[in-house]
Amino acid sequence: MFNNKRICGITGPSVYSFEIQKMVEKFFGAIPMYINQNGDNLNFPLSQIDFLCLVGGNDIFQGTYGQSLSYNNCLTKFDRLRDIRELYLINECIKLNKPILAICRGMQLVCVKFGFHLMPDITGMGILHSPGDVKVNLEAGEFMHYTEFVQDWHLYVKKDKLPSNSFHHQGIYVGENDNWLENNGLKVIATANTSLEKKNNTRIAEIVEHDNLKILGCQFHPEISWENDDAISLSILNRFKEMLDN
Repeated sequence: MFNNKRICGITGPSVYSFEIQKMVEKFFGAIPMYINQNGDNLNFPLSQIDFLCLVGGNDIFQGTYGQSLSYNNCLTKFDRLRDIRELYLINECIKLNKPILAICRGMQLVCVKFGFHLMPDITGMGILHSPGDVKVNLEAGEFMHYTEFVQDWHLYVKKDKLPSNSFHHQGIYVGENDNWLENNGLKVIATANTSLEKKNNTRIAEIVEHDNLKILGCQFHPEISWENDDAISLSILNRFKEMLDN
């Protein structure tokens, strides 16, 4: 560590890169290091960082997780080289026991690595998860949907569900069967619904945490809400800070 400060590797590019950097500096008191190299050039930044933050960005290419492209599901651009790079970073951080905070696209990629199914497009299923032209004022307490806790997180939140911001159209499938709530040690802590109609509803993962590894992920964006005392965002950051300190 440099000057007794941790170094955080930040992936990208992301429209929220500035907010991620500020969160790393102000909340975690760490030094941000951007990682967007390819191939062997990843080994040096890996040797320097104390933890990794996988952030939002372009869709995950369906071929990355063993699926063929499906018609009309590509609503943003892919970045397959980034998929490969970040899967390498995930695998190496696990080997080196370096904590991982995975946000939005980052959480989806972690879930794919641990065997969950990524739905390529949940747009139009009912509940708004990607606001588009809808102007949602987060500072005024507006939000897209509720996130419901399916595992005990009483140390961090006292309620069964909390509102959360959400900027995505892909999602990790959970379904209604509780057997889908764990894969290879990665547990789903909280979910969100895709429809108000029970018969058409599909649950997607909103928070995941590994049983033994220091991996925590969320589908929403704590980097843009934590300074507004957003309860669910602070719960994620406080939990990850505890992982870093233990």
